[in-house]
Amino acid sequence: TMDGVGLIVGLATVLTPNLHELRLISGVPCADTDQALQAGRGLFSTFPNLRAVVIKGGHLHEKQAEITDFLLLADHPQPLSRRHPRLASVNTHGTGCTFASALAAFHQRTGDYGLAFNQTVDFLDSLLTISAGWRLGSGNGGLSHHLYLGPA
Repeated sequence: TMDGVGLIVGLATVLTPNLHELRLISGVPCADTDQALQAGRGLFSTFPNLRAVVIKGGHLHEKQAEITDFLLLADHPQPLSRRHPRLASVNTHGTGCTFASALAAFHQRTGDYGLAFNQTVDFLDSLLTISAGWRLGSGNGGLSHHLYLGPA
């Protein structure tokens, strides 16, 4: 139920929702970047514990060659953004969970959401690149975490 979701989200300090989850949590349509940013920004007043919300751009403009991800911070009026190429791979299963976990780990290491956000985008791009050449199961295969050897 939405009440249960609200209770859980109310405890969170960081959210990394996909667009469908963002739409459900915020109640705001997320058909384009402006709407998604408005929905994400509105979460800070609804959930006062939130410090950061990441709007991942992979599903916003699925045909574009570049993706822009955004980091919204409760104490910073302008979103931070990061543009990067869309990487072609059928091994994308688990990217959302990996992104959230990596962001938590990088933030724990650095104490800086902006730096952790950039490190997370770089990490995911590396994993997607490494994973692209493998055939892992049928349908969307998973990321090849075990092949990651660290930053280049």
